Amino acid sequence: MKPSAWLVGIGLMILAPLVLITSVGYTITLPRLYEAEAKIAVHGDQPDMEVFPATTTNAPLKGPLLRTEMEIIQSRPILYTVIDNLNLGKEWGQKRNEDRAPIPREYAYAILQGGLRVQPYRDTSLISIVVRTEDFEEAARIANEIAVVYRNRRIQEARKRLMRGIEALESESEKQQNKVQRAAEILERMCQELGVAPRGARIPSGDGPADLKAWRDKYLPIDKAETDMEQGRALLAELKHTLARAGIEIDMPRTPVEMVDPAVPNPAPVSPNSFQIIMMSAIVAGVLLLLGKVLVHTSAAAGRKKPWNVLPGG
Repeated sequence: MKPSAWLVGIGLMILAPLVLITSVGYTITLPRLYEAEAKIAVHGDQPDMEVFPATTTNAPLKGPLLRTEMEIIQSRPILYTVIDNLNLGKEWGQKRNEDRAPIPREYAYAILQGGLRVQPYRDTSLISIVVRTEDFEEAARIANEIAVVYRNRRIQEARKRLMRGIEALESESEKQQNKVQRAAEILERMCQELGVAPRGARIPSGDGPADLKAWRDKYLPIDKAETDMEQGRALLAELKHTLARAGIEIDMPRTPVEMVDPAVPNPAPVSPNSFQIIMMSAIVAGVLLLLGKVLVHTSAAAGRKKPWNVLPGG
């Protein structure tokens, strides 16, 4: 074997520890990244207020509806609000800019979005909000704030729907009040014109079918008018009850988003994976060292057979 093989072997043996030392030094200089996870349950929207509301279920969202809400959580309106609430533009500017000037909101949005992961939590209907930053307390604070901002947005939307429903109910209640008033006036006029007794005291006089027919012809229109008025009053009462219930829900709306598991600071970094990097470097260094020894040993063995090849340049 030529002397160059011996030199290559020596070079590989020298390179092996350098690779290991360099990888350790590089790993030490890498920024530590931390993750925090908040888990929320997202329920379906309640319908607008109805006069006779049907039985509805506030079931968790699934499938496309759940994916839609996940995209909303990552949208600019949500993340811009988080950036403003936590003053991230100023905080990150102090860390990233030499003059400590605040960074633009769009830049802060790009940083936040780059470290944000929103996904279904395992095989459940929960949504996982994971934030990765260089500060483990900041990661937990941001993850929880995203959940709160999204929940407040859903509550505001629910209030708007309730307000639209209340406006429709108030309009319908006013119409029904007018109908009841007209029905009462018609009933009163008919009773005065026919001189009838109150309901329950009207008994047909006479025993024959002709007397019964006359009684029906006289009193049935009154009965119908009274029935219409009572039904109108019952509907009006239901409208007022629904309005009262809507007023309570405006003050205390049902929460469509539930914080199942708030994020907590986790001081254990998720990146870089120092153990994995050092182990891979150690394997590479070991291979280089072994290969270098093989080359040196083979070169030395060949040199013993050929004296001119024992020493480099011999």
